[in-house]
Amino acid sequence: MSPPNALRHKYPAEYETWRYIRQKCLNPDNSRYTGDKICRSWWLSFEYFFSDLGPRPSPQHKLARYDKKKEYGPDNCYWRSLESNQDRVYVNNIRSPKRKDSNAPSPPPPTQITSDPSKPWKVPIKLDHRLEDHAS
Repeated sequence: MSPPNALRHKYPAEYETWRYIRQKCLNPDNSRYTGDKICRSWWLSFEYFFSDLGPRPSPQHKLARYDKKKEYGPDNCYWRSLESNQDRVYVNNIRSPKRKDSNAPSPPPPTQITSDPSKPWKVPIKLDHRLEDHAS
């Protein structure tokens, strides 16, 4: 891997995104602090962050998470275009895209479903159609 400063200077927007999420997650004195979690490898270095996500496809892409309740990490983050960022709706309190973002990878596979009746199932909902098609 290239020297840390070389990578940081070659990809300044990605570096600033990494710095921003670290501040948001780790610095309670920061005005944007949320206390969200960040995976250990991303906490440790920009190089790990960059090796997991790669460069932004375009300046119109921002970091996004599949599930905002989960940590920032390689299994839950991807580069999302601003256009798809604005084209989202809430369905049963779950934020779902109206249309498929061509740049978004598929979300990670769901966690193991338990057969224990005392534990609720957590099954991801995938909408492959527009909601307007079924409106009354």
